[in-house]
Amino acid sequence: MARVGTSDGQADQVGIQNIINSGWGWNGWVYLDPCTNTTGCPSPAEHVQRVNYSLNLAQPQELNKTNYGMFPNAFFINIQGQWSSNRMVNQQILTEYVQAAAATFEGTSFITDYTTWSTNFGPYWTVPASAGDASGVPFIWWRKYDGRTDTNGFSPFGNFTMVLLKQYAQNVNNRAVSHFIHWTLHPPETVHQQRTLHPP
Repeated sequence: MARVGTSDGQADQVGIQNIINSGWGWNGWVYLDPCTNTTGCPSPAEHVQRVNYSLNLAQPQELNKTNYGMFPNAFFINIQGQWSSNRMVNQQILTEYVQAAAATFEGTSFITDYTTWSTNFGPYWTVPASAGDASGVPFIWWRKYDGRTDTNGFSPFGNFTMVLLKQYAQNVNNRAVSHFIHWTLHPPETVHQQRTLHPP
């Protein structure tokens, strides 16, 4: 998993280079930190396009890739911390990110937890209809720091009913530890197709 978009509205060139160095090619899972300031941020659509443009430019010969650039298998929007105090504004920002990601990457998943979701969007607000993988299922990478490799304690919220991945610990060897519950979950699927390059 590599970050490809930073919270200031830019593509994460370090994260993209990490993808190249790892040799993931077309098979990487990536996430974006949305820009949530009400001023000073590009539009969500522009932010996603900057990420897409940078991914498409990443064509190292050592990966033996075509000239189509990189296309992630799963694209996550990372929802963390405190957004603005206006939940309606937050809902609109996330909706625009979801719409842009769905149009660009054919699927959107989320990294979040109930407390963060309910604080920023309201406990009963659900993910936009365009969210989800190619089948339309909204997947969640669930943050629950309990040290357990199971989904005990998960209750559906925000229209999330299926946990794709659980992040159960943090700050272990200076990096978060994530656990993929293989036997009950299915990775999100995206349609691999080339997108038109648009400079940011």
